Order: sequence, then C-alpha cells, then structure tokens
Amino acid sequence: MNQIGLAVPISSSLLISLALQLGIGAVFGAVAWQLGRRYGLLAVFLSWLIGTLAFGAAYSARVLHAWSAFGIPPDRYPPRMVFAIFTVLGAFTLGFPALSVARRLRRAPAQRMWTVVRAAAGLAFAGGLLAIAAGVLTNLGRMLDASVQ
Repeated sequence: MNQIGLAVPISSSLLISLALQLGIGAVFGAVAWQLGRRYGLLAVFLSWLIGTLAFGAAYSARVLHAWSAFGIPPDRYPPRMVFAIFTVLGAFTLGFPALSVARRLRRAPAQRMWTVVRAAAGLAFAGGLLAIAAGVLTNLGRMLDASVQ
C-alpha cells in the first residue's frame, strides 16, 4: 500500500501518469496546430489556457474520487489546493508543447502535422517529468526538514 492507500505501486502509477502525459501532449499538439494554422497564435495560447484548466479539473477529480474511495477525509486536502497543484502540473505539461507549436507556426507554417505532434508529445512528457521531479524534490526537502527537527 502506498501513502494514499492504493495497492498499485507508486512506480506503476508514475509510469501510467507519464504515458498519459505523452498522449495528452500528442492530442494537444494536433489540436493546437490546427487551431493555430486556422486562427493564429492567440488560438494556441487560448488552447493552452483551456487545456491547462481542463487538465487540472480532470486530474483533481480523479484523485479526489480515489481518495474518497479509500476513506481519506476531504478536509485533509482541500479540493482547491488539489486543483491548484494539478493545474500547475497541467501548465508545465502543456506549456512546452504550446511554445513549440507557436514557434513552429512562426517559422514554418507549412510543416507536416506528424512532426509537430511528435515534438509536442515529447515536450509534454519532459514538462510533466520536470514538474513531477520538482514536486518530489520539494516533498523530499520537507521530509528532511521534519526529520532534523
């Protein structure tokens, strides 16, 4: 059992999350590329903003549902805090692909979509990995501070 009471090992959960980020990045890259080619760079920014909020809402709902199923009280982690954490993760996950799509639209708008989708998926993976690593390092620092006191 891990910290939230799930029988799935943390490594499996992390791998599933990173695989989802690859898929989300690929879909986001394709959608942002099509919107950007049709409506311009502002559409890429708006798709990033809407995608980030949807990412935060979907992940936080999933996590809060899983926690309630295992008896973790909802007041232990307020839903707003959980939503804020996953929105930041979504901003990192979709931010790098959005920048890549915007840069590619400015430089070579006639590129094939497959190239953009591959780059967006890879950058979403890297952004999500970076955000998860930052969270792990922050929690590790808190645990070390608690053990010293």
